[in-house]
Amino acid sequence: MGSENPNYGTFDSSYFKLNAGGSEYEPTTSGEVTMALSSEDDFFLTQVNPDLEKTGTIAFEVGGDVEVSEATLKASPGFWGTKATEIQLSE
Repeated sequence: MGSENPNYGTFDSSYFKLNAGGSEYEPTTSGEVTMALSSEDDFFLTQVNPDLEKTGTIAFEVGGDVEVSEATLKASPGFWGTKATEIQLSE
């Protein structure tokens, strides 16, 4: 995710939602999953300066019948962001 704002942006995994099979999923906040992620992969209150990018991992807990290849990831630009971007996922 990159910062398109002339100022830096602060991002958090809560700015993301997974839409699949007519349901919307929140990122998991399970301590076990969070501990398995390295600090470099975490999106918790990550700051991104203008014109830079940040990659990371966001974990969602979904059922085994969810088709990830048919899901979309909705990314909001912030807590009060009104303009979201949808990203089509694939396997």
